[in-house]
Amino acid sequence: MKGKPTRAYGKEKGMEQRRLKLIARHPGGNASRGCYGFKLSVPTAWVYALGMTAEECEVIVSLDADGKRIIIESAKLSYNGL
Repeated sequence: MKGKPTRAYGKEKGMEQRRLKLIARHPGGNASRGCYGFKLSVPTAWVYALGMTAEECEVIVSLDADGKRIIIESAKLSYNGL
């Protein structure tokens, strides 16, 4: 993978991990006061590793059964029928 090596935060071998922050925002319009939307900025090197470009940037996002991991896959590489 291109780019600078980063400090790993996990224990799984062969997996690059980074500690990232969610971007929280208040929606506008008639949304309730306690309503938030969240975004996550993914490292560019990871996007390129998935074979994605700025023009082809659709992903499939899954939450595992335990609710402890979010899995992001390129939509063009996904075979789960979505």
